[in-house]
Amino acid sequence: MSIESSITISSSPEKIFAIYKDVSTWPEWDPDIEAVGLDGEFEAGTKGWLKPVGAPKTSTRMLSVDEPHTFVVESKLPLCTMRFEHTLTGGDDKTIATHTVKFAGPLAFIFRPLVGGIIKKGIGATMQGLKRYAEHETPACANSRADSVESS
Repeated sequence: MSIESSITISSSPEKIFAIYKDVSTWPEWDPDIEAVGLDGEFEAGTKGWLKPVGAPKTSTRMLSVDEPHTFVVESKLPLCTMRFEHTLTGGDDKTIATHTVKFAGPLAFIFRPLVGGIIKKGIGATMQGLKRYAEHETPACANSRADSVESS
């Protein structure tokens, strides 16, 4: 089983990828992430960590990066691997962002419903958060940790 969600964002792939690369801002647009960090550059092979809201901190590793189109991150659970694929397709002012989560390994059948259920519940809010952030943040704001107020 994989979990997948896509959203159309009125922004370029380059701007959205710049948001992905600034991992310090992920908690600003992803309500399921409390904190995240990388032990190096945003490139294949770099290790890091992610702290989901209400869950323990987990180690991660960047498997591949093809800027500004895609990146893949892996996280290991006991006898299970979760792979997070992020893909951007489109042009200058309209991009389709797709996030896919895949489970593999002997205990994937246990983690798919447990962890996958939580991810499936939250992936829509994550995609909406990315859309709002990409469409409303200016490049200067994207590098700050200041709280932003969304206007309707």
